[in-house]
Formats: sequence, C-alpha cells, structure tokens
Amino acid sequence: MEPKIIKEPRNVTRSKNAIKQSVKELLLHKDSTDIKIIEITEAANINRGTFYAHYNNIFDVISEIEDDILNDFFQPLEENVNTYEEVVPILQELLHFIYHNKHQYQQSSTRNLYPMLTQKCKARVYRLVVNKMVTRSTPALETSYRIKISYFISGYLGLMDDWLNNQFPGVTPDALQPLILDFLEALHLDTPESFQTLL
Repeated sequence: MEPKIIKEPRNVTRSKNAIKQSVKELLLHKDSTDIKIIEITEAANINRGTFYAHYNNIFDVISEIEDDILNDFFQPLEENVNTYEEVVPILQELLHFIYHNKHQYQQSSTRNLYPMLTQKCKARVYRLVVNKMVTRSTPALETSYRIKISYFISGYLGLMDDWLNNQFPGVTPDALQPLILDFLEALHLDTPESFQTLL
C-alpha cells in the first residue's frame, strides 16, 4: 500500500508563495544579506509570526525557491522517464529550459542570487541519469560508469554557464545540442559494457 500524500493546507501554500514572491522581487534590487525580515513581511502582507512559522531565515526561503525552479523541470521527468532512450531528449529539454530562463540564470550567476542552484541542478541531473543509465553489472563497472557520467554532467553544466554568460554569442539551443550529443557518444554512455576494457 502506497503511503498517503498529505497536501499542504491552502492557507500555508498562499503564505509561502507570498513570501517567496516577495523575496524574489527584493533580490532584484538588493543582496540577500541586506534584506530584512520586516521588508519581506511588509511586501508579502503578513506578520513576522507567519514568516517564522514557515522559515527560519531568508536563506531557507532562497533554498526553497531554488527547489521550486528545479521541480518545475525535473519532477515530470523523474516520474515518467524510464529508459536511456528517454534520457537523451532530457538534455535537449534542459537546454531550452535554461535558455528560456536565461535572464533569471544570468542574474543568479552574476549576483549569486541563488547560490546552490547549479549544485542542485547537477545533483538532480546526475540522479536522473544514473538511475536510468547505469546497468546492474559488477560493482567496479558501475563505479567506473558513474565517474564517466559525473564527468559528463559537470562538463555539460559548465558549458551551460559559459553559454548563458555569452561566451558563445549567437549559439542557439538547437545548434548546441548536436555538439553535446557528439561528446555523449564519444564517452559511450549508452553502452556501459564498453567500460569493461577500463577495468
């Protein structure tokens, strides 16, 4: 029997959404360390007690905003992707997702608005890819394969960072995708048996 999912009360959701929206707007003009709780509560039209009922400080709010950003993209994939063939299109979808959120990403990168966003994104991609692509073979082979995947994902997200910070002006997601797939194929991540020669 599956565990029952307890939904958050609507008034709690409304309060938390108001707090997060206020923090996002304040971050456009101020660094997180300069934002006072009273500024958040006034912007969200709540009292301090309501804020502290949900969060300990502004950094808890920022962490939840980061999770919300990633959940919008990853949750449907984590629930519905089941094979390697379905994992590969994720890379293209992620390119478009990041590209369409380019302004938000650039602000986060240059002003460090969401300090753990890239790290969390890497962890989510890694977990999704490893869960779908690693075969159940020898422990040594699996470890070698995980190292290769970690290497690929770190390079992939590093490339995204350079791309969105205009290191490759004029390059579209569709132009970048074949180059990434060429690199993926060169690592033979679709054929884990090829790593047997490394062991």
